[in-house]
Amino acid sequence: GDIAVQDRSVHFGRHRADYLQRDFFPAWKCLAASIPVYAVWDDHDYVGNDKAGTENGKFSEEEHRGLRRVWKENWNNPYYGFGNDDGGIFFRTRIGPIDIIMLDNRFFRNWPTIEEGNGFLGLAQMAWLEEQLLQCTGAFKIVVCPTMWTDHVTNGKDSWGKLDPKGREKILKLIEDNNIHGVLLVSGDRHGARAFTIPRVSGFKFYEFEQGSLGGRGGPPASSNGWADVQLYGISGRFAFGEFSFDLSLEDPEVHFRSIKDDGEVIYEITLTQSQLTPNNLTTGNPTSDSLTTSSPTTSTAAVPTLSDENDDDDDGDDDGDGDGDGDGDGD
Repeated sequence: GDIAVQDRSVHFGRHRADYLQRDFFPAWKCLAASIPVYAVWDDHDYVGNDKAGTENGKFSEEEHRGLRRVWKENWNNPYYGFGNDDGGIFFRTRIGPIDIIMLDNRFFRNWPTIEEGNGFLGLAQMAWLEEQLLQCTGAFKIVVCPTMWTDHVTNGKDSWGKLDPKGREKILKLIEDNNIHGVLLVSGDRHGARAFTIPRVSGFKFYEFEQGSLGGRGGPPASSNGWADVQLYGISGRFAFGEFSFDLSLEDPEVHFRSIKDDGEVIYEITLTQSQLTPNNLTTGNPTSDSLTTSSPTTSTAAVPTLSDENDDDDDGDDDGDGDGDGDGDGD
């Protein structure tokens, strides 16, 4: 999310003007003509900073539906939510043997009052997600949420842990209880790029890749001593993109993640096996590689969509422009 439109509220002409500027940009034209590009919105290309739903009635249901219609005009996703004006923009697709699930954590949220366990996605989308996770048969499953799965950066504001911890637990527990293998969590929203593990009571660890730096915006701290036991790497204020490549020819298939600067330098990389990403298989030890590196990139076997974050222009650690670093817009 946050990849073209910048805080245009429900002014649809301004949304379209931002997309028109995108479409004239040579680098974007080259990218979009070369590979499939799939996208889901976050707050800034939805309405504005940390906004969701109808903002408790601050704009109408017709304006709510209009946001979705403008999105459909400007992104070529496989499909959009439930297929009607009230249906959101989430979807599931497949790239080769890899399942991709991209969620909509804006359209259905009843803000600021949310139902416990269903508040971020809404009842219908949560039920859909549970069904998709149980149906996926790919060697790996990439589950994308436009904002973060973990709670570390900016104290988890506008994230699962702050707003819908029961919903997050429902998803993670479903994966564990059904031994769903190969799940990789992807997120965006926070300026910069980071990766975290999510340790579970069982000893299993989920991996989250928050690759939000395609726009190169500075923002919250790239890392913190308080996150040291769970953070894999972090950068801020640098142009970079994330890449997954897969080797399914092995007895234990592997996924290789790289965070790559615009000049081709690899900032961080890690290789994980399918068995390491299988909840009930806890005897596989450490990742096969996990390093900060300056080596040149090599050819990947496959790539998946990345998320970018293009929010405010300052470097104060928030995306509300008030300079206080907490992102709540109140200046304190």
